[in-house]
Amino acid sequence: MTNQTLSDAAQVAFCDPAEVDFVRWEYRPRTSEPRKFSIIMVFAGLAFLGGLLLFKSVLIGALGSVMLLGGTAEFWQKQTFEISKKGVKSSSGLSAYEMEWKNVRQIITKSNGYRFSPILGNSRLVEFRGVFLKWEAGGEAELIKLIKTYGGDDVRAMVQTTE
Repeated sequence: MTNQTLSDAAQVAFCDPAEVDFVRWEYRPRTSEPRKFSIIMVFAGLAFLGGLLLFKSVLIGALGSVMLLGGTAEFWQKQTFEISKKGVKSSSGLSAYEMEWKNVRQIITKSNGYRFSPILGNSRLVEFRGVFLKWEAGGEAELIKLIKTYGGDDVRAMVQTTE
């Protein structure tokens, strides 16, 4: 068995999930939306400048910038996603989330990916538990193929498709 690392969602079409142990891809929102990235950086600079001018402290200015950049880290940092025979994994910066297939109780379809939840039903906690896999526009069919191949019979029944 070999491993497959993808830099582009289109490459999954050439990958046979049955022949590889895992498929990993990266998602970089800042490259697809540079205007939003620029806005974040401008406001981080303004937070620094505000702390410097209002409190006359470089430390307070730096703290303001770090807080703003930390809160938006998921946008400007590289996000890595992985589907394997073991389960699903998502990481961004210092955050890493992993879930084995046996713990997946529900798969929730979102506009840009899927949330794998250990909670069954409609609960407020569903949005805060589990692993979320993002995908570039147009790659949904490949993602469903990977989920069905690696997830097994139980997970295969949870995936709602429009096929």
